[in-house]
Amino acid sequence: MAPPAQHRLAIHFQRFGPYHKARLASARQQLAAIGWGAIGLETASMDAVYQWQAESHGDQAGIHTVFPGKALESLSRQQIYQDIDKALSQLNPAAVAIAGWASSDALACLAWCRKHSKTALLMSETRAVDGRRVWFKEIIKSWRIKPFQGALVGAASHADYLHSLGFRGPVAFGYDVVDNANFRQESTQWRVNDQRRSLTIRPYILASNRFVERKNLIRLVQAFANVVRSDGSRQVAAVDLCLVGDGPERAVLKSTCQALGLPVVEAAPWDAEDQGTAASTSPRVFLPGFRQIEELPRFYAHACCFVHPAISEPWGLVINEAMACGLPVLCSNNCGAAEELVCDRVNGFIFDPLDATSIVDAFQNVLALDSLSIANFSQASRSILENHCPLASFGQGLSSLLLQLA
Repeated sequence: MAPPAQHRLAIHFQRFGPYHKARLASARQQLAAIGWGAIGLETASMDAVYQWQAESHGDQAGIHTVFPGKALESLSRQQIYQDIDKALSQLNPAAVAIAGWASSDALACLAWCRKHSKTALLMSETRAVDGRRVWFKEIIKSWRIKPFQGALVGAASHADYLHSLGFRGPVAFGYDVVDNANFRQESTQWRVNDQRRSLTIRPYILASNRFVERKNLIRLVQAFANVVRSDGSRQVAAVDLCLVGDGPERAVLKSTCQALGLPVVEAAPWDAEDQGTAASTSPRVFLPGFRQIEELPRFYAHACCFVHPAISEPWGLVINEAMACGLPVLCSNNCGAAEELVCDRVNGFIFDPLDATSIVDAFQNVLALDSLSIANFSQASRSILENHCPLASFGQGLSSLLLQLA
């Protein structure tokens, strides 16, 4: 039975993907300890950005979809305001945790809270360095965030940005989390299963991103080519690059690889034999396309390290995933997760995403690690992640805010 309205928190996301479902489960578990329940509020079941499998959550999942079967981009602002108001009025929560402050659905949730004198909690991962700041837009943001009573963020820089906009409510941490235990267990099982099948997979460096300019994958490929290219004075590095994902830059990525003399295999590394490249000694670039979350642990299981080269990234949840699987991490110095999770020369290497030489150095540093150092980096990744971003911290952060505002 659902908890009474006076003890229910609605948790809003535009769309509930795998990460959001894990967070909702965390919230339910932690909020129960203070006498609260939680329900998910999803704006639409489809969108143009993420290729997650479309699902009909239903009441058993505890997620209410305002526009089932519709794409977010197909909805007008008026539709969103009207139907979110109706949905929240039916659910009648005592508080709403709202993802962001700019989208129509976030603003509709905030408007409902103000109209009915309910507690509004902001969930934010925006940093001051994430874009060019224009003074009058900053004033508008200050107005928009003023009605929120509390905020859940991922990193100190997220909190700093809210404070710079004049936010004075309590702030808690724990927004940017994934199901660490699931990634760790699944990747370990894949290592065991593939070893039992005597499957031989050459080490590869893994990246997982949408193929868009901000992710900086072209420069990453160029740096990789520099590292593995034989110039007569050094041997070709026996390592591949695997880029999981898809997007508008796929074609240019493929042509860049070909221009650099890097064979492209449009499959997962363990499927290379089907492409006739299993026996290749040349470094290759795998482009296996977008993969659902259930497939990702296998990619982490066989990677020698993970790289996130984004020019700008508010957080980067793929870093959490990789660290849960025990991988050393090569990370852009402009990723929010790097502030909290990547300790240079302890569990990875941090580089300047706009400096190709810096990326090359990071590649060379991780490839030069001996087996003992790799084991130490792996253990450090898991320990840092559990200390800073356990899944439970999402629910704990929300619980803390509700108690402070009671």
